[in-house]
Amino acid sequence: MNLADLDLAPGYRRFWWVLPPAGMAIVLFTVLRFFVPGDGDTLVVTERINQTFPMRTTGTVRVENFTGDISIMGQRDTTVLATIVREGRGDTEREAYDDLTRLESRMERQGDTITIRTWREPGPAGLGRPTVQLTVPYGTRLELVTGQGNIVVNWVRGPIAATTSSGDITLTLAAGQHFLLDVSGKLNSEFELDSTMAPVRTVGAPADAPHLDLNAMRGTARLHKRTP
Repeated sequence: MNLADLDLAPGYRRFWWVLPPAGMAIVLFTVLRFFVPGDGDTLVVTERINQTFPMRTTGTVRVENFTGDISIMGQRDTTVLATIVREGRGDTEREAYDDLTRLESRMERQGDTITIRTWREPGPAGLGRPTVQLTVPYGTRLELVTGQGNIVVNWVRGPIAATTSSGDITLTLAAGQHFLLDVSGKLNSEFELDSTMAPVRTVGAPADAPHLDLNAMRGTARLHKRTP
């Protein structure tokens, strides 16, 4: 029987043309399901918390994130814009929401110091983690700590103390900026450094240049130049 005869055949045989694409779909599904790695069926639920603080150009911002990334952006405005994104994870929607409810945070201001803290309430271990995102005045002093995550700071001219137990620290600074530098971990710098002095400093840096204290215990500290 040729294809023309199948088109005229009674019953299900006249739908012969469905079989090739259906077979290919089954093969593709099998490959994707069993041979392509993925993150399983983990569900993620998120919650965003936003807060704004008035700030002097030389105030201090402290961030203590028990785990998760910290991202800072410098700006001209004398305002701190703070966002905490909390993620709960689980195999079911209920487990993901339960994980989310155990993530806690607090943002407060005392004088010229803004403190942001995150923590997990006691209970079963979870996979959820918060991310802290900030926009701060250029001259802000930063004190940043995360238990596990990356720290990224762009265009801040004030002193920076940053510590991560597992992750990288990346700073983007003005091309002509001078600083004093202490680093724990690997260092990758686009700036010309004078290694004969302790702490290390950019060549020609004055004694009152901002101090960068970077602790990437199991990662890399990267210093990038921002060109006009």
